[in-house]
Amino acid sequence: MPAFGFSRTFRLSDTVAVRRALKKKPVCANGVKLFYARNGLGYNRYICTFRRNFLTAVKRNHIRRFCKELFRYINGRLCQGYDLVFLFSDGEIVLSYGLLWGLLQNAAMLPDKADFSGIPTYLQNCAENRLV
Repeated sequence: MPAFGFSRTFRLSDTVAVRRALKKKPVCANGVKLFYARNGLGYNRYICTFRRNFLTAVKRNHIRRFCKELFRYINGRLCQGYDLVFLFSDGEIVLSYGLLWGLLQNAAMLPDKADFSGIPTYLQNCAENRLV
């Protein structure tokens, strides 16, 4: 039976690698910062983290699930060989596919044109998931 989950190889769990990425200059938008650094591997690794006392655990987990699912769908379009750290810092976040796409575009990891083909419609229609 094939596994449809998020593979362990794509999880960024090494503390040294996270700190190395956090030393780089971030790309920022609406309370979300994207830190990225080359990892020397042939694939991207990803982590979604939060500042202390950021909202409630339920809302943090909702953001994690949303970002994890989006990463699964866009990972094939990204430049490979990077560690990506999404840091959520403000209390009011409007979470959307377009927000994360814009961050990755500003980091020059995606093509200029937004291509939503292959992305489920329920993720595309999440333009106003206000998490307050």
